[in-house]
Amino acid sequence: MNRVLVPASRKIRIFASIINYVPILLFFIVAGRGGEFNSWDMVVFLFTLIFLITQLILYFTKGQTVGKMICKLHIYTYDQQKAKADKLFLRLLLGPFLSMFFPYMFANYGFILSKDKQCLHDKFTKTYVGIWRNEFELAIKTPAEMMAARRKAALAIDILIPVFITAIMLGLYFIIILLWIALGIITVGYTFFMDWPFINNLPRYLIISGVAITVIIYIVEAILISTRRTTIGNMIIKVK
Repeated sequence: MNRVLVPASRKIRIFASIINYVPILLFFIVAGRGGEFNSWDMVVFLFTLIFLITQLILYFTKGQTVGKMICKLHIYTYDQQKAKADKLFLRLLLGPFLSMFFPYMFANYGFILSKDKQCLHDKFTKTYVGIWRNEFELAIKTPAEMMAARRKAALAIDILIPVFITAIMLGLYFIIILLWIALGIITVGYTFFMDWPFINNLPRYLIISGVAITVIIYIVEAILISTRRTTIGNMIIKVK
């Protein structure tokens, strides 16, 4: 039975990303709740640290992350060879690191909706996330099967809206903290000694904002369903 290397589907890449970011999100939730540092905080901190170290080891040795390993994905170059360390390092800089800044994050990950299923950091480094498939799995689908697949993708977008919003809020958190650090450097450390309630309550503000945005989006979803018999996911994937 012949096996063929193909670009990974959007759905499986999103699933792998969720696996990668959930532990990090848990860390920021615990870190942002305030209060005294306790044994539970230490467990979460150590777990996140071990998780990140494992991610880097897998990434630079196998071209994988924990999520990619679970989903059986690898990072390949256009000649179907596993990407080497130099491309992986550049890909890391152009991907997760630069994606902390808006609007690059939207442009970068938004490109996965393109025909070749590559994010911007994939295109820049001439790499792609691939998976080995059996030839019979790649048989030409009927129009009905293709439409069913598009509907599933649209449903996944609708379900994962809170995840997207969480990622945006997390990106905002990083940006604000980086600006805070930059301001501290410019003011020769003076800013760090100022008791700014906004910075102290930043995680709470972002959580409230994220919940509010999610509620508004689902209200829009309900209006679209009742008036136009469609959803945001259907409009993005262009499912009628």
